[in-house]
Amino acid sequence: PAGTDGVSIDWEKISSYHLENKWSSEVCRNAWQQLCHPQINQSKWTVKEEQRLIGIVEREPLSADRWASIAEELGTDRSAYLCAKRYMQVKRMLHLLLDFSSVRVASRTHTH
Repeated sequence: PAGTDGVSIDWEKISSYHLENKWSSEVCRNAWQQLCHPQINQSKWTVKEEQRLIGIVEREPLSADRWASIAEELGTDRSAYLCAKRYMQVKRMLHLLLDFSSVRVASRTHTH
């Protein structure tokens, strides 16, 4: 498998020799591709980027195999993993805000 600039990386050697088999070669390769590669955008997400992510995701039914194409369409050098993670974080925050708002509204309507 290629690493940076088409250089071949021996993930088995990295897993066994450098990491004492604590992680499999596949886990090492995935971590590189989704988190550690220097071209992956690790900067703070912008509101505009989050809104665009939500729009892309919710345009059609969601499946695990869509994340790579979602990341590519987003076009901000995020990995599929980072897009999936951020989408779930944003949706959870929105859900919590809506729950909190409905509790506040309900408590106001029941006060005398």
